[in-house]
Amino acid sequence: MAYQVTEGVPGFVLLASNRWAIREVGENQSVAKMNCTIRLTPWLGMLLGSMMKRKVSKNLEEMFQELKAYAETGEVSAEKKKRLSVLSRAQAA
Repeated sequence: MAYQVTEGVPGFVLLASNRWAIREVGENQSVAKMNCTIRLTPWLGMLLGSMMKRKVSKNLEEMFQELKAYAETGEVSAEKKKRLSVLSRAQAA
């Protein structure tokens, strides 16, 4: 699966794309790999790039943990349920 983000990114982001590959490695076992590409404008990219990289890396780690939990249990992770509950309450207010 591959996609490119075309809306909703800060102006200093020139390109944001992602490519996924999931392959079976054994009975009930798979490996998920992802190649995330983000290109930034030269000046703001230099200033904000490392901060953005840390944030994206943290978000991707959380996403892989949620994917693992869902693949193994068929359920949304407890952490994600908690975040969704908070988001739902905030939107209702």
